[in-house]
Amino acid sequence: MALFGMILTVSAIRGVNTNLQDQLVRDLFASYDRDVRPQCEHNDKVNATADMSLRQIIDLDEPKQILKLNVWIRTRWTDCRLTWDPANYSNIDHIVLPYARLWVPDLVLYDNAESTLSGIKDFRAGLTYTGHISYNFPSILNSLCAINVRYFPFDTQTCPLIFGSWAYNGLELDISNASSHTGLASFVRSIEWEVIDAPIKYSQDWYGDTYWSTVTFTFNLERKPLFYIMNILCPCLLITCVAVFGFMLPPDSGEKVNLEITVLLSLAVFQLIVLETIPPSGDSTPFLGLYFMVSMALVGTSCLLTVFVLQVHYKGNNGTRMPGWVKRCIMGPLSRITCVKITDDDSKSYTVSEGNNTGLIIPNGSLQCEQFEKVNYSKTQDNAKTQPTAPATDGKQLIYPLHSVLKGISDRLEYFRRHIESQQNEATVDKDWSLLAVMMDRVFMVVYIVIVVTVALSMILPVVLRNRSFHTE
Repeated sequence: MALFGMILTVSAIRGVNTNLQDQLVRDLFASYDRDVRPQCEHNDKVNATADMSLRQIIDLDEPKQILKLNVWIRTRWTDCRLTWDPANYSNIDHIVLPYARLWVPDLVLYDNAESTLSGIKDFRAGLTYTGHISYNFPSILNSLCAINVRYFPFDTQTCPLIFGSWAYNGLELDISNASSHTGLASFVRSIEWEVIDAPIKYSQDWYGDTYWSTVTFTFNLERKPLFYIMNILCPCLLITCVAVFGFMLPPDSGEKVNLEITVLLSLAVFQLIVLETIPPSGDSTPFLGLYFMVSMALVGTSCLLTVFVLQVHYKGNNGTRMPGWVKRCIMGPLSRITCVKITDDDSKSYTVSEGNNTGLIIPNGSLQCEQFEKVNYSKTQDNAKTQPTAPATDGKQLIYPLHSVLKGISDRLEYFRRHIESQQNEATVDKDWSLLAVMMDRVFMVVYIVIVVTVALSMILPVVLRNRSFHTE
């Protein structure tokens, strides 16, 4: 029975409190007009505060230049018409009311990419007996943010979100900040952006004798560049370095120009990917896009140099002899620079044999017969044994067969000498131009490597160092 009595007592008290709260709401709003700004004294202005906590960076759309945030907005103000004495209402000092029943400051995001501030009318506000109202609500903000793409992907972006009243000036409604920084205690870390700082600033914009108060929530964001380094920058560096192998390939392989063109097309594809990521800007050129342009220019130049080297290499096929001044003024210095040894083939000789007859052919045009085997006169001697001895005056007739044999051998050796000399001249001409092409390839390769390394260091290092110094500051 005692327990039953306690339950009845608690229920009665709750019923009384509910009735008193209903009576309180009816008394407060009996003559309340939510469309009229609170003004209990002459020229009295409403002082409101705005605060914010960042929950999540949903997206920063660089091409559209829109920052999308999930935030918790907290507003505070005092409505002098909504006060009561808690002693008259069973010590009720706090009630919760829907948004639609209260006068609420028209908080507007000036650079809103949407028509209205999402979530502002969907929640309830807390009211104390002193007339102090606190209205907290989550919102998805879509704010315009000017993107600076100069240092992409090592960039830092500053996005200010300006809040203020659209209908009331500062003499009627003064909105200020409740804290100096945006709350990050509940912030969910972003995979792409890091929040360096989030200050809040109150300002007054005067127009004649009247001002409008604004609160600016600034977000300093630093991009995490690892994704772009691994998927864009490093492949670009590797592709640019692959062009070096074009100078190492022998001209006879037939793949030098194909390799350079393939590298050039690969860089063009990567540049298109970068252009889709960043917004078009006429104020500044992103250093990454500039680096792609320089790299494509270098690869295009290497392609032209490769064509020039191939032309030099195959110049000997046309039978064009290398001028003497080219050998002295170009090949001589280049051979010392590139460590290519020039061999002299003038002292070589070629041995030609046919049967048991051997001849030494020297490239200066002379023919020396070192040894000829004895001509077989066995048949002649046999005939001489069977026939009577001829007079001495007919001895010349015995030399005629030997002379004709030697004449045939000499003519054949002369033909061989001319043929080999022609081949040697062609080989010498081809070798001279081939050596010059090899030297030019090595010189161009060294120059290309030096330029690529210099460009990479001069363009990437300053940006990385700038990003680190900005982060430490």
